[in-house]
Amino acid sequence: ERAWPGALSQLADALEAGIAFQAAAAFVAQTGPQPLRGDLARFQARLRAGGLASAIDGLTEHGERTADTVALVLRAGLLELPAGGLASVLRELAGVLTERLEAREKARSRASTLKLEAAILALSPIVLLLLVGLASPAYLDAYRTPGGTLVGAIGGFLIFGCYLLMLRLGRVPEPRRTGDPR
Repeated sequence: ERAWPGALSQLADALEAGIAFQAAAAFVAQTGPQPLRGDLARFQARLRAGGLASAIDGLTEHGERTADTVALVLRAGLLELPAGGLASVLRELAGVLTERLEAREKARSRASTLKLEAAILALSPIVLLLLVGLASPAYLDAYRTPGGTLVGAIGGFLIFGCYLLMLRLGRVPEPRRTGDPR
């Protein structure tokens, strides 16, 4: 997912330089982002052996959302509505994918911060109670009675419930694969 914007920009550059699509795809397969070189080499091999439609269909085999989006754009720009201007569309798609990745990374960062805050907030009343108990052991005598034990257990369950709720609220949904039935 991180490599697609670079590969699309490189493909757009090659197309804008006047290189034919097949040659541009071969160039990107050899010099493009390392994580995509295998996929792009398979794309290039299918392009030579089975044609453009087969090569584009091959991009969607893994069911990865970004590859599916690229395949849709290539299908539209090269097969269904070949009106030219594919380079600018690819460049725009690279920008959109970059923004989407940055937004997801920012959300993941905030989610990890929220997990840390949830742990601190969940542990702070317990630690505070233990510190007060160390400083004044008689303070905890009220919690040693059946009613105090019940209050402590209810408080513990509430703290744990709030902790789980904070984790759920801070969860960042990962993009589904396009083949998932969910």
